[in-house]
Amino acid sequence: MRLLHTGDWHLGKRLYGLDRRDELRAALSEIAGIGAAQRVDAVVVSGDLLDRRVVDAGPIGDCLSALEELAALGPVVVAVGNHDDPDLWNALRPYLLARGIHIAGRVQPAADAVVSVETRSGLLHAALLPWPEPARLRMDLGTSAQMSKATYADLCRAVLDSYAQELRDRRQREGGAAVLVGHLMVDGAVAGGGEREMTMGITYAVSPHALPTDLDYVALGHVHKPQAI
Repeated sequence: MRLLHTGDWHLGKRLYGLDRRDELRAALSEIAGIGAAQRVDAVVVSGDLLDRRVVDAGPIGDCLSALEELAALGPVVVAVGNHDDPDLWNALRPYLLARGIHIAGRVQPAADAVVSVETRSGLLHAALLPWPEPARLRMDLGTSAQMSKATYADLCRAVLDSYAQELRDRRQREGGAAVLVGHLMVDGAVAGGGEREMTMGITYAVSPHALPTDLDYVALGHVHKPQAI
């Protein structure tokens, strides 16, 4: 199975007042061209589609067009990032699903977070983990009383463990590939690709040891600089 992994588009971002809309649209078109040339089976998008949560018609339109262009290549699975408005993207889910685009705006229980889609090369099971917002994580999880004092990292690890187990179970039961798609800050990651510092600290970090190592692929977003984990 051939996957195209992309993310952190930050559509709508301006550089010292310079409108980069044409540049960003050209980059997305190039990404779709790479996917077509490589004959990918599915597309994985790991968050931060937009640069701001403020609704801006131009960047949203560009984003929807890009997602539809990628969906022409195969199923698209998306976990939104900290720059994205989760309620907006959850509202757009029916529109996107009808076009072969599966998106998660908020953290969900494992059974709901994992989507299984048919590709030309078989089943793809994808666990979609959007940016776990510290202020909402316990609410989204319906956290039990014994977990109420757990740290952010502990809660994220519990989510990752449950998602990984759901992926393993589906892969064993139905075959196919198992992929985790997450927008996460991994402890020890080195910034330097234009990230905003407010979400790069240890307060928002997940231990690299929390990441499952027995899946077929882990698609991470948030940190822009390529590096080993």
